[in-house]
Amino acid sequence: MPGAADVLASLSSRFRLGLVTDGRSVTQRAKIEALKLTSLIPTIVVSDEIGGRSTWKPSPAPFLEACARLGTTPERAVYVGDNPHKDFLGARAAGLSSVRLRLSAGLHFDCSAQNVQDQPDRTVLALPEVPRAIHSLAAARSARDVPDGRQP
Repeated sequence: MPGAADVLASLSSRFRLGLVTDGRSVTQRAKIEALKLTSLIPTIVVSDEIGGRSTWKPSPAPFLEACARLGTTPERAVYVGDNPHKDFLGARAAGLSSVRLRLSAGLHFDCSAQNVQDQPDRTVLALPEVPRAIHSLAAARSARDVPDGRQP
C-alpha cells in the first residue's frame, strides 16, 4: 500500500511494532516474505504457529503473545486492524486498545461490527491518520493512569 512504509517508520520512532496475522502458517509466511515485512516490523505473530486454528482471531491468544514478545502489557498496546468480525473482539478480550483502518477500497469497508465488543476504540479512513489515532489513545491512557492527567 502506498505510504505504508512511511507510516510504519514514523510509528517505529516512538513505538515498538508488531504484527498479528491469521491463516495457515505457510501462506502467511509467504505473504510476509513477499511484502518484506520483517524489515519493517520486528515482531510478527502468526496465530497458526502458536496453537493452530484455535488461536486464530478472534482468540485473544495471538494478541497476548505479541505483547509478550514486545515486552509490554496489553493495556499499553494498540492494535490496528480492518475486520470488525474478528480483529477488535480478540484485541479487546486481550486488553488492547484498537484502531480500525476503514479504507474505501478495503475488503472489509462495508462490514459493520455486530455488537459493542466488536467495536474499535477509534476509526480512521486513511492510512496517514493511523499515527494520530494511536497517539490519541496513548494520551487518553496516560490521562487515565495519572489522576491529574500530568505525565509522571
